Amino acid sequence: KGILPKRLKACKIPACSACMFAKATRRQWRTKTSKNNDEDFEEIKPGDVVSVDQMVSPTPGLIAQMIGFLTKKRYKYATVYVNQASRLTFTYLQKTATADETLEGKKAFEAFAATRGVNKIKAYHADNGIFKANAWIENCKEASQPMTFAGVNAHHQNGIAERKIRDLQESARAMLL
Repeated sequence: KGILPKRLKACKIPACSACMFAKATRRQWRTKTSKNNDEDFEEIKPGDVVSVDQMVSPTPGLIAQMIGFLTKKRYKYATVYVNQASRLTFTYLQKTATADETLEGKKAFEAFAATRGVNKIKAYHADNGIFKANAWIENCKEASQPMTFAGVNAHHQNGIAERKIRDLQESARAMLL
């Protein structure tokens, strides 16, 4: 409309300092090159493998409510499900890290995936921890869903879910800043 001067028309938009600060991380000063660049990978389809991991928040989160007295219960845990083929993500907030509540999250994720066209989850990949619990393993066996686990303290073997957790933390930090 000609309101702004023409010299400002081609200016670069400055980066948001809060966003830049939230995404700032340390980088390794030495790195090794990957040795598996030319390996053939099997093509996977949505629902073939789902990476799952839990995160713990040191600051408990409020439970949204519209009516009634405020509750003293708080969300402290979240289970993150990431479909390895499509990167479809589902986050289930939890008050406790018990196997029962985690199984509720698994049921909610599978219902969510079904609404997105993935009718059957074929396998799960997880870190150890709550996913090594008998209730979780039995539920996967009943549903004919094989489980694979990352090694102890080998979080890089479940990198897809770990990266999604990092993205969620960075987004939350940017919003707070």
